[in-house]
Order: sequence, then C-alpha cells, then structure tokens
Amino acid sequence: MTKWLAQQTLSKMRFDLSIIRPGIDAVNEKMALEMGVSALDMGIGKMPKGHDADKKEFICPACEKTIIYMDIKEKHKHCLNCGQALQWH
Repeated sequence: MTKWLAQQTLSKMRFDLSIIRPGIDAVNEKMALEMGVSALDMGIGKMPKGHDADKKEFICPACEKTIIYMDIKEKHKHCLNCGQALQWH
C-alpha cells in the first residue's frame, strides 16, 4: 500500500467512524485517525511554491514559509520548518 492510498483510506474511515460507533472510544479513534491522516499527508511529496532561483528560495506548500537554501534545491527533501516532504519534478 502506498502512503497516498493509506491516507485516502484513513480519510474515508474518519467520517464513517462517528456515525457507526458514537461514544468516547469513537472520539479517541477518530482523533488517532486524524493524526494518522495528517502524518501520512506530510510524507507525500508536494511541489514547492514560488521557487526563485535567483534568490535561492522557495515557499513550502504546507506551512507557506519561505525557505532559503545555499546549495542545490533538489537536496531539500523536506521543509526545514514543518517537515513536509518536497517533490521537485
């Protein structure tokens, strides 16, 4: 199973959980599912926004912080601020 498929599966599960099994356990399970979806989403590479090769900076697609780099942009596999996985192509 890929990270993307797992994230999609968990996303669908979180909506059914509160309808099928209401109660305290369902709330905890739903919170755990939300955390899992968020963690998996951060691991799926996203294209950086606003890349400026002259200034050697790009904007993270998740936290939208400007990241300045001194070396080759492709060496940055994750956002230095939030940890979002980056995909350069």
